[in-house]
Amino acid sequence: MPREFVLVTRRMPDTDDLRAAAATCGVENAKIARARDGALELVLDVADRVVLSVEYTQVVAVPDEVERLAPAAASVLPGEVFWTEAWARDDPSAESTASAEIGARVAAALALRCDGVCVLEDGSLA
Repeated sequence: MPREFVLVTRRMPDTDDLRAAAATCGVENAKIARARDGALELVLDVADRVVLSVEYTQVVAVPDEVERLAPAAASVLPGEVFWTEAWARDDPSAESTASAEIGARVAAALALRCDGVCVLEDGSLA
């Protein structure tokens, strides 16, 4: 099962943000690949392993919607925000577990870089 994150940010993440967040977390020379006709971006390490999958970003203009879906984020970022869902691969192998941890760090770094927060699966903030 992948680990799921929601990035709630003041500005929309772009490719440069993805690369910079990856580099901040030790993923040097990260590649960004597009999938699903551009609806998904994959952050790949130098061995072409997927570190983080990032879905197309949507604007959420209704604060009540963020409050309903991610109350912890709504309390920190009231008003209109950008909503981006992301996943890090998580399975029992040691290599994949390390990759999932790196993916989680990249997601948190990406949210911070875009003036926002990273919401974990349990609703808490990273």
